[in-house]
Amino acid sequence: MDGVAPHAVKVTDTDEDRSIQACAFSAEVAGKESIVGRRLDELQDYYGFVQRERTAPIEEWRERYGADRG
Repeated sequence: MDGVAPHAVKVTDTDEDRSIQACAFSAEVAGKESIVGRRLDELQDYYGFVQRERTAPIEEWRERYGADRG
């Protein structure tokens, strides 16, 4: 990714799914009750939250934009 600005890199759903899966796997390896396992479990929940919540503004924008054009 030489020459590509970090903010210009598109994160795909597959990348997010991999992050969630990696957190789940790592939490199991570390032990769900360990400090690291609990933090990874929290991070997994965060990634899932962001993945779900980011669709709402996109859908709202499409509704507004479509209403203005139709």
